[in-house]
Amino acid sequence: MDDKSVVSWTTMIGAYVQWNQSDEAILVFERMESKNMKPNEENTLMVFEELPEKDVMTWTALIVGLAMCGEGNKALDYFHEKQIRGLNSTHRTSGCLVEVLGGAGRIAEAEELIRNMLMAPDHFVLGGLLVACRIHGNLKAAERAVKQLLERYPENDGMYFIL
Repeated sequence: MDDKSVVSWTTMIGAYVQWNQSDEAILVFERMESKNMKPNEENTLMVFEELPEKDVMTWTALIVGLAMCGEGNKALDYFHEKQIRGLNSTHRTSGCLVEVLGGAGRIAEAEELIRNMLMAPDHFVLGGLLVACRIHGNLKAAERAVKQLLERYPENDGMYFIL
């Protein structure tokens, strides 16, 4: 096929998925990206849903990808599904979701996500919250974020610039 569009790539991926050939589906997906064809949400989710095993890194890639493409609600849905399945989150996943929630002005939800993390939040997670607080003028939440940052990372002077 000389003229491949997103539709033709998605059709090929879908065919491999239907025939339980997820390795081939992933190869076509990767080939699509290498040809500078931008995968869309449909083919990304199709490949993800059909993976026989989904590990923490697979979930993280999907969640971060959705969040970066402006699909914050879907990213949160997959994040919650990941938790239901008992898979731990990485700092990268949590930080990305804090940024999504914070960017949408949902500071209280971002703080709740941080409180419920299984590991202590790192400076990227707390810094993302602090940036969101600054953007939305939430002084109380900013004070809480700064307190945690100073307690955990007193040597990280980069956070002072955000203040």
